[in-house]
Amino acid sequence: MLEHPDLRLRRLKRFHGPGRPASEELDAGASAMLQTIFVLTVMTVTILVPAGWILGHLDEYRSRR
Repeated sequence: MLEHPDLRLRRLKRFHGPGRPASEELDAGASAMLQTIFVLTVMTVTILVPAGWILGHLDEYRSRR
């Protein structure tokens, strides 16, 4: 991997609003996992919602002819 070993050891703090210190620490691996889950969810919704809409309206497309 191109990632420097020190970057894996850094700890990121969660943002809990202004004036409150972070109560939990989130390591870089967990942050990457959350980003991966978010991206996969967005991609899945982006593909499946239009496909579902088309399949749900398939009878309308057939009746036009």
